[in-house]
Amino acid sequence: MFLEHPTFELPADEGVKIWRYMDFTKLVSILDQEALYFARTDTFEDPFEGSSPRSNILARQIVPPNVPPGGEASYLTQMARMGEFMDNLRKHVFVSCWHLNESESAAMWKLYLKSGEGIAIQSTVGRLKSALQPADTLHIGMVKYIDYDKEAIAARNALTPIVHKRKSFEHERELRAVVVRWPSDGAFGAGVVDQGIAVKVDLDLLIEGIFLAPRTAPWLSVLISNVLKKYGRNTPLHQSRLDDRPLF
Repeated sequence: MFLEHPTFELPADEGVKIWRYMDFTKLVSILDQEALYFARTDTFEDPFEGSSPRSNILARQIVPPNVPPGGEASYLTQMARMGEFMDNLRKHVFVSCWHLNESESAAMWKLYLKSGEGIAIQSTVGRLKSALQPADTLHIGMVKYIDYDKEAIAARNALTPIVHKRKSFEHERELRAVVVRWPSDGAFGAGVVDQGIAVKVDLDLLIEGIFLAPRTAPWLSVLISNVLKKYGRNTPLHQSRLDDRPLF
């Protein structure tokens, strides 16, 4: 179920469009399973996923004045273990990434498609929130982009790093759907699900439209249309607006 959380900030307008760029085979998988894949955060290419900025790391080495006399060593020991805890937590956090934009993005097509055989699912924030049907608690929020060498993040919640990334990724304009599977015995790193999890989704509610990648071959367009019909989907299929011809 979706649960509001102070760490996860939603757009003021939940009707804003979101996009999920993928290759054709991933679309077939979604249709077949009626589920979205949530990747484990420690499997992402960015090694900084789920980590804290330098300022937060340095702050852990400073004993606050409210620590009782004689408790300084214990406090510093606990803070020294914080990095290991955060690293292990990433193995229990699963994410579905979406791009916030009112129109399709040429940069996202180039970034996420390794061939011309791709599509983009177009939805809205509100649709995503209502369509996902996880067995676990679900949070949704926008990613904040900061300078990890100069800025700090709020340290009050362990999930705060999950919605922060370096400014180098600001072009992604990312919205994240997040599922956390806290270990029942507190043994982080044990019983880890391999790579990711599938979360059930109401596809009729989720998908507002499907866009074909720029310069999609006619045969692929026909194939995707037939696959949608095979799975009983009457989803609107659009050619990328990047293929529009100028009027001059």
